[in-house]
This record gives sequence, structure tokens and C-alpha cells, in this order.
Amino acid sequence: MKRDLAKIVYVPEGLQWKKVFRVMKLSTFLLFLFSAQLHAEGILSQPIVSSQQQRSIAVKGVVEDNTGPIIGANVIEKGTTNGTITDINGEFTLNVPSNATLVISFIGYSEQQIQVNGKTNFFVKLEEDSKTLDEVVVTGYGTTKKKDLTGAVSVVKVSDVENMVSSDVMQTLQGRIPGVFITSNGNPNGGATVLVRGVSTLGTSSNQAARSGPLYIIDGMPSSQGNMNELSPQDIESIQVLKDASSASIYGSRAANGVIIITTKKADKQTTSVRARTSLNVKTWTKKPLELLNAREHGYAEWQAGRNDGNPEVNNRFYTYTDHQDANGNWVLDNIQIAEWLNDERTMRSADTDWVKQIMQTAIAQNYNVTVSTGGPKGRSLITLDYLDNIGTIKGTSNNRMSIRVNSDYSVIKDYLTIGENLSLTKNKRSDATSTASGAGLLTYAEHIQPIVPVYNENGGWGGNVGGMSNNGRNPLRMIENDKDNFNHILRMFGDVHLDLAILKNLHFKSMLGLDYNFEWSRLFMLPIIEEGLEDHTSRVINMSNRRGSWVWNNTVNYGLDLAGGDHHFDFLLGQEMTQYKMENMRVQRDGYPDFDPNYMYLSVGEQAVVLSPDASNEGTNYNGATEYRLLSYFGKVNYNYLNKYLVSMTLRYDGSSRFGANNRFATFPAFSLGWR
Repeated sequence: MKRDLAKIVYVPEGLQWKKVFRVMKLSTFLLFLFSAQLHAEGILSQPIVSSQQQRSIAVKGVVEDNTGPIIGANVIEKGTTNGTITDINGEFTLNVPSNATLVISFIGYSEQQIQVNGKTNFFVKLEEDSKTLDEVVVTGYGTTKKKDLTGAVSVVKVSDVENMVSSDVMQTLQGRIPGVFITSNGNPNGGATVLVRGVSTLGTSSNQAARSGPLYIIDGMPSSQGNMNELSPQDIESIQVLKDASSASIYGSRAANGVIIITTKKADKQTTSVRARTSLNVKTWTKKPLELLNAREHGYAEWQAGRNDGNPEVNNRFYTYTDHQDANGNWVLDNIQIAEWLNDERTMRSADTDWVKQIMQTAIAQNYNVTVSTGGPKGRSLITLDYLDNIGTIKGTSNNRMSIRVNSDYSVIKDYLTIGENLSLTKNKRSDATSTASGAGLLTYAEHIQPIVPVYNENGGWGGNVGGMSNNGRNPLRMIENDKDNFNHILRMFGDVHLDLAILKNLHFKSMLGLDYNFEWSRLFMLPIIEEGLEDHTSRVINMSNRRGSWVWNNTVNYGLDLAGGDHHFDFLLGQEMTQYKMENMRVQRDGYPDFDPNYMYLSVGEQAVVLSPDASNEGTNYNGATEYRLLSYFGKVNYNYLNKYLVSMTLRYDGSSRFGANNRFATFPAFSLGWR
């Protein structure tokens, strides 16, 4: 018989003793006793003075650079959220403790930290961070230095996330991009929701969630998928987020919800290297996704509901109540008696089941990555192999991903012609019991089934809701077992071939032909449902396939021009792009299988055809459909820099789509922005 080491622990609290009921491991119990001893000796009883208890003073100051006051510089008390920004004169005022540390920062400048030490007036001079300002940022169809940007562009430090294990790289960026909302449910299959413009993003209502995501550009190739499930964080060199219209409008109508530009790693031209890395992550819930009532609390809620409704009889076959009315006529519950058996056959004994806990598990995620790169005077190439095995914290969820990536470029004619390719092939195998073949989620069923129901009945079968219960939930563990062989397979080919031709000095012609094809298929088994109180002997196989993808061909001409000894600098871009997208899906199914072995359950051995329904959302429907559209675009951009201080950017895109009528096929997307530094 297993015995818990400690059920009751007494903790000193001032001069009183508080009883704490808790189950503890040996190490925790001993640590608790040690802490109690320190309390008794007064070692942990010394007062701690917080920063709020220090004397608060009002500090003032001016923040400047070499040219004068800096408007909008951040002044924050270190380690807190207490802060302000400088006004039009570069001045600030802030109340802080006398021993605080001020952190002063501004984009493009090196951060400074200043000890207050009781002083009240400060003069701060920030120095430009030349390393940051000279960083090259990938923008629409080109690159520019960070200091020359006039639009709202966020640059992500990939070094912060490349060691994280995730099925979707966007999950690792949560909280790292200002103004960008990234949410996920922890599912190992990815599915991060990205809102570049926050709650104002178009299509953020629940029925439009699929259209609220940004446009993803990978190595210059637009992605036709709405997620980054097939991309390993270790393959990424840089990520830029184009937020506002001035920076994103170069991509036209597809940029309505922002643009995320991803550049994958390239080989170093000077070295040959082999790099291998592996990681193992253990994941567990710090807090359950749903806190549900236990059996007694559920009984109390039923009693309260009955009395609130004025029912003269609140007892039922599962709960017997003893109660009375007080002097004011209010009902008071004295006792709850839970029935020992939930059915007349006495096969299901009452329990106190935490169904959410039952479907949770400690999960492990493994990642293995090998990269081989080589380079020389005429070219470079990089090959990456990546394997991810990501088990979810909800039973029955997993994602197994294998990928290979090849990036290379070669100088065919020195200083004139360069050709290259960025190609990847990814295979995913996913199991997602949170969205079962029966059409509903595990958490939903765990919420609906009552806690008084046991996982198993007395005969070893599955427990379940019986007649008389308020909710007809299903046993989520039985559902996990039934769906254990249901997998979704995805094969994705993505990449491009490209060339860069130097026609004249500072005049370049670039051409890229890219493809993004996705092949998805699954064979789902709907096995008979046999649990206490519910039987459905239907056996069904559902075969689904989806083929979708696009090809893109774009051509651009870039020209850089300096006038008046470099005081006036111009960058010109002209381009044209064609895109074609096609999707075809199919679903077929049959019923009536005498054997439930997955190696036997194929469509050809099903004994009964499923009756067709005109409603394509009905699960008894066989259907086949297709979608196809084309885009034709022309675009241009002019960047002007005067004295390396005043900046002007103008963008124009002319988009045409086959999805619109012949008289309204095209639309114009202009943008204009100014800046100075």
C-alpha cells in the first residue's frame, strides 16, 4: 500500500500556526522543515526593504545626441515598468527611489544606464550605435540599411530563438516583436495566430481567422500557406516584419495584414564546415487549461441550481442532499451523499475524476540538425538535414517532421552573372486528438463529462455518462484510444531558382522562378463507440487528400544613383510578378468493417457505401472540388537620401486578379513616407 510521506505540515506564520494540507515529495518536505527552522531562529524573519520603501525623488533631465535633443527617448527605472519618454525638447521628469538606476534608450543609439544616487538633474548624451544602424535589412524585393528605413520594420534577433524546439517558428517569437500579437494553444502541430497590426488586423473574427494572418516571404518567394510549420528555426538567418502601409504596400493587396520576410541561412564563401546539434525538451503544464469542479462541488452546483429554480425536490439518483431553511428563508446545505453506484447494473462505481488531468501528460520534444556548408571564390552551397519529434502535453497529439534544405549560389561570370537556388523538401506526420475524427475536441468532452463518472467500469470497459446526467459527454480517454491510428501526412516542396545580372555599374537585373506545392493526405478511422451509456457500432474509413500550390515568376531592375558628390542618393526599383495558385481536394468514405485492424480497413473492403448528401459540411458526404486563380502585378519604388540625413520613400503597385470581374481586375496601392535622422 502506497503511503504519502506527509499529508499535514505545520508552518510558522508570525506567532500563529497555520495548517497546510499537501502531498509532498521527500526533498520538498525536508526543505519545508529547514525553512521552518530558519523562521524559528529568525534568519528568514528579517525585514526586506523594497524600492517603494526607499525615499522617492523627482528626477529631471535632457537627452541629446550630437545634433541636439532626442524626441521620444525611453527613460525607465531599471527592473520596473516605471518610465516616461522625452518631450519635443528632449526633456523628461520621473519619480524614482533615490537609489534607482535609470535606463535611457532610443532606436539606433547605444543604451545608457545611470545611477541616481540622490541626484535630481541629469544631462544624457546618447551615441549612435553604428553596428545596429549599418545592419542590412531585407525589405520588399531588395535590401537597405536599417538607418535608411522610413517605414515601420521590426528586425528579430534569430539567435534568441534558434535553439528553441517548436513545430512553428512563429511560436518562438511570442513577446519578441513590438506590436505583433502571437498566440498559440501549445499544440505540437503549430497553428500560431499572428496579428501584425494587433486587434485591428483585418479578418480577426472567429469565422475569418484563416484570413487574418500576414503574408510570408521566404527567400523572396511568397508562401501560399498561412503558417511556418515546415520551417526549422535553425534554418533561419533573419526575420523582418513589415508593419505599416509604406513598407508593406510593395506587395499589394496580399499585404493588407502585414508582411513577414524570412531569409534562410547561406554558406560562408571562405570555409567548409560540418555542424551537428541536438536538443531534448521536457514539457509539462504549469497550470491546467481548464479548472473544473470535482464530484462534490458539481453536486453542490446542482443543488444550488435546483433550489434557485424553486424545485421542491433536489435529490437525484446520484446525489442525496440534507438541507434546511434559515430564519430568513434561505436554503442552507448540510450534507451531500454521493451514490455508490451510478447504474442499476452496478457496473459503474461513482468516482471523483479530474478529466482534464486524465488527458494531460508530460511530453518530450527531440530535435536533431546537421548542416554541411562549403564555399569558395566562385560559389557556395549549404545542405541541412533536420528531424523533429514533438509530443504534445495532451495525450494523442504529436508532430513528426523531417526536412532537407539546399541553398547555393555560383558566380558564372565573375562580377556579372550569379545563379542560385533555395530549395526545401519537408515531410510531416501529425496526430491531433484535440480535433478528433468524430468532429469535436478532447477539451470540450473533458469539460462536458461529469467528474462522478469513472474512467473504467467494474468490467474493465470504458466509463461514461448514463441516463439522468445533465450532460451527455463522452469519455475523452476512449476517444484517444479510438483515434490513436489517425494521422495527417503533409509533403511540401518549396523554393526557387534565381539569377542576378550586373548590366552596368549599380544597375542589376534579377529574376526568380519559385514554387510552393503542398500534398496533404489522411486515412481516418471512426471505430465503434462502446462505453457505459453509449453504443454506436458504426465503423468507417475516411480518405482525404488535398493538393495545393503556386508558382511565382518575378523580374526586377535595381539602379543606384549618386549626384552632387553623393549629397543626393537615389535607389530605383521596377518590377513585374506573375502568380498562379491551384487547389484540389477530395473526400471519400465507406462503412461496415468487420475487422478494425488499420492494415485491413481500406475502402475496397468496406461493406456499405455512405449515403451522399448535398451538404459538403456533413460528415457523411463524398466530395471533390478545386480552386484556381492568377495574379499579375507591376510595381516600382524610389528611395531618396539627402545629405545622409533626410529620407523619402515612394512605392506604387498595380495588382490584377482573375478572381475579380473583367471591368475591375486591377487596383493601385500607393505609399509615401518621410524620415530624418
